[in-house]
Amino acid sequence: MKNLITIGLLFVASLLSAEEITLTAADGYQLKADYYKGEAGQPAVILMHQCNGDRSMYQDVGDRLSEAGIHVLAMDFRGFGGSASAQADIIAFRNSTTDRKAAQAYSQPIIQHFESDVNIAVDYLRGRAGEEVKMGAGGASCGGRQTVILAGQHDISALMIFSSGIAGEMAEQYNSLKPTPTLFIAADGDKSAYQSATALFSNASHPLSRLIAYKGKAHGSAIFKQDPKLVNVIAGWYIQQLNEK
Repeated sequence: MKNLITIGLLFVASLLSAEEITLTAADGYQLKADYYKGEAGQPAVILMHQCNGDRSMYQDVGDRLSEAGIHVLAMDFRGFGGSASAQADIIAFRNSTTDRKAAQAYSQPIIQHFESDVNIAVDYLRGRAGEEVKMGAGGASCGGRQTVILAGQHDISALMIFSSGIAGEMAEQYNSLKPTPTLFIAADGDKSAYQSATALFSNASHPLSRLIAYKGKAHGSAIFKQDPKLVNVIAGWYIQQLNEK
């Protein structure tokens, strides 16, 4: 019986495992992403990582959403994770220097491609899920900023802004979006992200927007370690919002 249970668990895990895909950006650059298969006619969610990590931070969220039938794409930004290369490896360059200005100068030309790269990922996800399905989007830290940009270009039905310091023109851009339910997540010791989350939430026009605040300084993926239940909260929130009639 024990062996049967073990085999059954392995079979379920294999069904939920992500499919690693390669996306070709507009300039030919190769980007890596994980696609979590959903069911025909069900919604889709694109997830974007923070800029000191990679797409693996969303593995558990992707599994939960896929289990519920929702299509998910978690991408590595150019210069990060599987999308790093000899020409673009932001983490490696940061680790090689203490010169902050040099790191910014190296990163900026790479980051300028994020917007168009994300649109390539959205096109792929819609191709797998269907052009007419509802779509959600979410991002941590720098991924939160890309989430706001994306929502200004596409019909997005649910947003997540996770440990992301969004202020100035980017905050104005969020406030100018159509009313969209948004999940804000931040720790109160992560000052820029927390101040941004509370300010944006206070002005959020959609009544189903929600703010989850934590104590401490955890940022992005570190909050999953602080609160393992957050994975289910995020997945449940997307499921609820994207299945609203």
